[in-house]
Amino acid sequence: MNANNTHFLEVVDASVQFGELRAVDGASLICERGIVHALIGPNGAGKSTLFNAITGNVALSGGDILFNGKSIVGLGPSRVASLGIRRTFQHGGLLQGMTVFENLLVGMHQEIHYSVFSAMFRPSVVGDIERKCYERAEEMASSLGIAGLLHRPVSQLSGGERRMVEIARALIAESNLLLLDEPAVGLIPPARLEIMKFITNLAKSRNVGVILIEHSIDMVLSGADLITVLNFGRTIATGTPSEICNNKEVIDAYLGYC
Repeated sequence: MNANNTHFLEVVDASVQFGELRAVDGASLICERGIVHALIGPNGAGKSTLFNAITGNVALSGGDILFNGKSIVGLGPSRVASLGIRRTFQHGGLLQGMTVFENLLVGMHQEIHYSVFSAMFRPSVVGDIERKCYERAEEMASSLGIAGLLHRPVSQLSGGERRMVEIARALIAESNLLLLDEPAVGLIPPARLEIMKFITNLAKSRNVGVILIEHSIDMVLSGADLITVLNFGRTIATGTPSEICNNKEVIDAYLGYC
């Protein structure tokens, strides 16, 4: 938390209603820079809907969402993204016919500001912009330990490697808060733990906030700093992995045991 007690991201009693269905019902969550905050709960608990509310894809029917102390409720997805809040999805979205390097460049598309005329006649400013993008893609890959993948086609990557590239592409767009929706879906247990190490390392090394939805409890317990549990759209507990594992309401609603 910074000196004026403003949280990096704070979700305050958020509710989302679809007709008669209240998908999120007074949920609250706090995420700080450098922290991995896991969001868990049964299917239908409202986790993805809460992500959609944070990113401006669905409207709140109550409550507030504060980013660096300022409400972002009512902002559209592109405006939210421009603040540095980026999201990945369960089933990826990498461009299969391109290399890892090209996919990272796609992640910077909002920052490439030149006209069609400039693209055709290529004044020096175009070359300068492109060179900076190339350098940033190489630096990002190197800092996250995936430089060896840069010139490989995405179609040749393993499932775990694809997840790493998806996260790198979200991060490269000047992101400082990442929302990761089931980053380990479909992966075998050892690969899940590797992805979790990758996520915790980038949170610490690049001082970004990370909120992840994940059903792999072993993965969450291995690396999350904090865990929030949703059930029927409500926050029923927030705490460290140890605290969550010993919370009777969480055990009854979701975990059974740790």
